[in-house]
Amino acid sequence: MAKGNSIRSKKKTSKRSVNQPNRAPDPQILKLFTSMSEQPLSTFNTGNKLLKKVDDPLAVLEAMRHSVGVILEDFEEHGNSNIAEYDGHNAAYWQEQKKILIKQIAQQKKTGPASKTFSDYLKAQKKKEQQEIKKSVKKMTSGEDEFQVLLSKIENKLNDPTEVIKAIQSCGKIIDPDDIAVQAWLGTHLDDLTGLVANAIRTQAVKANDAKGLAIAKAYGDLIDVFKTDGEHYETLLSLVIHVAVACRDSKFMSFIEKKMIPPGELTDPTTAFNVACLFAKLENKAALIKAVQVARSLGKEPAKFMNEANFAKYYKDAAFKKALSER
Repeated sequence: MAKGNSIRSKKKTSKRSVNQPNRAPDPQILKLFTSMSEQPLSTFNTGNKLLKKVDDPLAVLEAMRHSVGVILEDFEEHGNSNIAEYDGHNAAYWQEQKKILIKQIAQQKKTGPASKTFSDYLKAQKKKEQQEIKKSVKKMTSGEDEFQVLLSKIENKLNDPTEVIKAIQSCGKIIDPDDIAVQAWLGTHLDDLTGLVANAIRTQAVKANDAKGLAIAKAYGDLIDVFKTDGEHYETLLSLVIHVAVACRDSKFMSFIEKKMIPPGELTDPTTAFNVACLFAKLENKAALIKAVQVARSLGKEPAKFMNEANFAKYYKDAAFKKALSER
């Protein structure tokens, strides 16, 4: 039998990879990734200490390079104003560190173990951000649509205070002033909500049904904390509910508003300041009344408006009240 030619197979040499299937990245490196944008100096210094302690030095070097990039962006935007935050090193120093890191990364890719830890982390973060954006857009669209449906319900049910109150309460559940998605559309519709509530209250006033109008105002007043993040619309709400509370002589509701409202000195609308003064007059809180009068006057409310308002009749001859009216 003829002997076959002996063939010796040659194995290709390949760099060891630290990204083995089902192997989680080193927790120390992940911690480095999470700090590299917010705490770039700490990331840089910690990275230097980790380089000889971890199996994936390439990931550490890439995190360090990213952190140096953040530092250089800060110098570009703010000059040397934040130099103390970077151990007193100027932009030239960090430019040099960036060059060194780029060379180290290139060398590590040639000779060290292959690693996609850093790029995989960035991809995962980008994917997470995109998912958050989609979620936010979906929430924004659905929330705004639901809010508009409720506005339409109020408009179509002006004669039905019970349904109006339910719709106002449902609006309150949708509004989250801390949610960026909600903030994107909220301001556009708050004027509509206030206008419709005012119409609903007027509808009850025409029917001489102040109790139901007051109930609507109270439901709207429960949103006062939500509106505090939006100054203009907050003052519109405040002015409306005070007007109803004072007109209906509901001391309990007036006290509720007093506890919830911002200090008179922070008001910017003269009509709201005037109504706040009416509120304090009815509550017989003279010190707060005088402050509200001073604010209303500074915002342009004329003295005659106060002297023609029956709620201030008790104070027409009061020296402090008259002095506040004379100031501007």
